[in-house]
Amino acid sequence: MSSPTDIPANTHVAALAEVERLYATGSNDAARSFCAELQRKAPHDPAIRAVMRQIVQSTEEFDRDGYIEELLETLATDEPLMVERAALGWHYVATIDRRYLIPGLTKASVQLRRAEPPTDPKDVGPLDNVFERLKQFASHVDRYAFLEALALADDPLLRMDDYADIADEQLGEALKGSFDQEKLNIVIVGAGCVGLALANTLQTGLGPHARILVVENRVERRHRKLPYSRVWLTHINMPELESILAEEVVQALAHSGADGFMGASLDIYETLLLLSCRQRGVKFLFDGEPDYGFLNGAGVDLVFDATGGRFQLPPDAEPAHAPPPLPPVTVDARPAYGGQFADFGVTDRTDFPPVEFALKPDGQRMVPHLNGEPVRSALFKIIDVPFDLHDELVRFVSAENEDSTFYIWPGHLTAELNKLLVLINLDQAGYEGLAARVTGKMPLAEFAAAGAVSGLDSRVTALIDRLVALEQTQNGGVPMQIEPPFLYTPYLCRQTLPLAQIHGVPVVPVGDSLFNGHPKVGNGLLTHLRHLRNIHDLMLSLF
Repeated sequence: MSSPTDIPANTHVAALAEVERLYATGSNDAARSFCAELQRKAPHDPAIRAVMRQIVQSTEEFDRDGYIEELLETLATDEPLMVERAALGWHYVATIDRRYLIPGLTKASVQLRRAEPPTDPKDVGPLDNVFERLKQFASHVDRYAFLEALALADDPLLRMDDYADIADEQLGEALKGSFDQEKLNIVIVGAGCVGLALANTLQTGLGPHARILVVENRVERRHRKLPYSRVWLTHINMPELESILAEEVVQALAHSGADGFMGASLDIYETLLLLSCRQRGVKFLFDGEPDYGFLNGAGVDLVFDATGGRFQLPPDAEPAHAPPPLPPVTVDARPAYGGQFADFGVTDRTDFPPVEFALKPDGQRMVPHLNGEPVRSALFKIIDVPFDLHDELVRFVSAENEDSTFYIWPGHLTAELNKLLVLINLDQAGYEGLAARVTGKMPLAEFAAAGAVSGLDSRVTALIDRLVALEQTQNGGVPMQIEPPFLYTPYLCRQTLPLAQIHGVPVVPVGDSLFNGHPKVGNGLLTHLRHLRNIHDLMLSLF
């Protein structure tokens, strides 16, 4: 059999035709192997992935023997790439944001206000055909207004799980009944942006061979989920989404985006993924304190931890072994590194030498240290800032931004919908003062009207006052919002075998449970989606 290296470098057409020929003649193993090699060479090619999915879904039997072991051993080899991607955030803070490094900073002991469900959600009609309905909108504005209402809709498909009619004492057995001993059984903990994407791509790829249950603990009450509320701009290009997600999700997200990027805020993205997953047969459990005893004897093959690092193993779980040490990580010299971020108001043009980070264990995590101290910083967001203020705001902050206090990021929505995200660094006094004042998302004008915040940099106060003044000149629209400050405390979880296990089922970290990115360098969700694509491709190639 020929290999992809025999195919001209500028096309995969002939190679794909060879895969299809092998598949048509019944040589499924050869077709799958060849297709897997093509995927490694062209990971963004949806045509190759579609053929691989067709091959796998037409396979009659699943050979479980050695499958999980080989999968986990291969995933562990991704670690160097994960370290390299995670280090992008450490490096940004250690260089451009170096004046805001606060090694001893600890999280403020303030109880954040939980986002409350809307008291008057709009009626968006039946949701069983929502993806078809989205194709009918002629206006970007009308379509996006519908998506925003959809994210807040009080509909059973969005808010209720698949076990609401089951008595509590029968829930464990009902959950076990969701799986099939002849299938690949998967539990994903966390129904956020990563967990939903993983469920979506695996159910789309494995089709009838998979039984997937997603568990979510951010609930209003048992069996009833809170609506998604993170109205955050995203930085995800459409080729990445086309290479991983179901077709109906990709089509829905492609509209309203500019320059080839996704046209939706994070809450809309999550809502559409949830609907697609349910449409494709993924099961959901919404429970604030789920009992994972159902894993005992259920035939589950894998648990994926997509909780953003918040998953607490049950008391009877087998923890992962303490991770072995990692060598220092060095990021190469970056001449005039800040120039890459000039459009965001960054004025620092320092030539940075190589930076070395030591990775020190903290429980199951590895924490980057610079000069013997952990990498830590504090910042906050102002969201829903009108896009037409971009140039003025960049000029306003650039005059006094040599310490990179301000970062103004333009979104990727179409012109009539687009907004800005303003990221502002905080020193310790500013963080503590703001954390005491802002315990939940609130209108920026309301925040400013309450008076000055002790410890907040005068330049930050001046920018907020300027934004409030500009907002008063706008003709309506969504008010700007300030969000509670947060800490960037980077970490990395190793995939050293053996992993943690619950009733003998390995727990695989993904997304922010593997490492947390930094919003200024875009190494979070985008990198995590690429990792999910790798998991999907590997699971199909080994099937």
